Amino acid sequence: MSYNRRTLFGKLSQVCQQYGIERHHVELIGGGAALFYHIRETTGDIDVSIDGVIYDRLVEEYNLESRLLPRLGIYPSILMFTLEGIDFHRVEDLFGLNCRFHRQFRIQTQVELLRYKLGMGRDKDLADIKALEAFWSELDTFETKRLTNLMGKYHASII
Repeated sequence: MSYNRRTLFGKLSQVCQQYGIERHHVELIGGGAALFYHIRETTGDIDVSIDGVIYDRLVEEYNLESRLLPRLGIYPSILMFTLEGIDFHRVEDLFGLNCRFHRQFRIQTQVELLRYKLGMGRDKDLADIKALEAFWSELDTFETKRLTNLMGKYHASII
């Protein structure tokens, strides 16, 4: 299914209400965050991060199948489950992460979205990385080197 900004937040709201998840315990990441910032018009899936304690409670309470995503780019393997079409990713300290809020949901900041997309280094993330060019200056040395290599790989130039 493809989501736009309105349908994405409608789906998130519905799932949170149905499963008793407080909105501020959910952080929209990846394509959904790109959609929120108007970097893209639709996204094919919804990825969110939730704190490990809440993740573990949901897995136990609803007998959910937790699976291990393989390493991707610079990111280590991560536990996740899918609930009503939303991919929930387990993180250790959600509340320590910098974020914005919309309709009480946490939203990955634009800089963190850039770091996330850059860290994965996938072909499909290149357009989002380019759209976040205004934030390239906030990257550290390692991230800037990765950005330069990635952009060079795809024959793009950095201004």
